[in-house]
Formats: sequence, structure tokens, C-alpha cells
Amino acid sequence: MRKRRVMRAPLRRQTVGEHPRARVPQPSDADALATLMLQAYRGTIDDEGETPEETLGAVQQLFEGGFGALLWAVSEVIDDSDAAAPRLISATLVTLWEDRPLLAFTITAPDQQRQGLARAGMQRVMNRLRAGDESELRLVVTRGNVAAEALYASLGFVDEA
Repeated sequence: MRKRRVMRAPLRRQTVGEHPRARVPQPSDADALATLMLQAYRGTIDDEGETPEETLGAVQQLFEGGFGALLWAVSEVIDDSDAAAPRLISATLVTLWEDRPLLAFTITAPDQQRQGLARAGMQRVMNRLRAGDESELRLVVTRGNVAAEALYASLGFVDEA
């Protein structure tokens, strides 16, 4: 069984620009989001061998509140409208879990990683939460997901006491 870390960060204003193709997720994004999730997790520490159907089920569970109520207006997806076949390339999805904001997923397409999409998406989400008078964001990360742990630490996340 994978060990997970629960982390939290105080929300403070982040300096970050808007992305021209960032937008609020829509229920119609379910298939594209499942494809993004499957591609992003394949071969990583978080890959549990999910089928496309299982991944779509997880996205539908997210949309239906299975991970807490999805904060649609705070969350964002980025589409690659310049691609021959439009697709989602990044997603930062926040829910309300136990009456507190929880980063449920931050996902970036493998061919788009290391370009700052996850960092900027998280910063924009944190700004939106802060503007709505939230004071903290929590998340859960798999121990050993070195890239994610480093990103979260650089954004001020620490282990929850």
C-alpha cells in the first residue's frame, strides 16, 4: 500500500499571469480529463493500472462530489486549442473536503511537463481561494512522488501536524 502525505499551505497572494487557454472545467470535459489523467499517471508511482473506463469513473465520481464538492469556479483546465485534435493539457481541481479546500488533482500531460503549467495553475487556484476568504489549501501526495513533493514544498506546503 502506498504511503501518503497530507500537506497544507497558507494562502497568500501569488504573482502569476493568466493563461490564455485556462478556463473553468465543464461536465463535458469528463472524457478529455480522463484521458489526461490516464496519460499523466501511466508509468508513475501513482499508476495503479487503471483502465480507461475506471479512470472515467473516477472523473465522474469527482464531478458528482465523491471527493467533496468540486469547486468549479476555483478549479481550472487548460486546453490545447492549437493542436490538430484539441485536448486538455493541464488541470488543477479543488474540492471542499471536511469544509476545507483540498487540491484533489493537479495533472499535466506528459509532453507538457516541466513548463510550469502545474505551478501556475496551483498559484491561480490559490489566488482564487484567497480572494474568497479561504486561508489554507490542503492536499494529499504519494510519498516518493519526488517531482510533486518538490513542487508543493516550493509553494509553501508543509506536512500537516
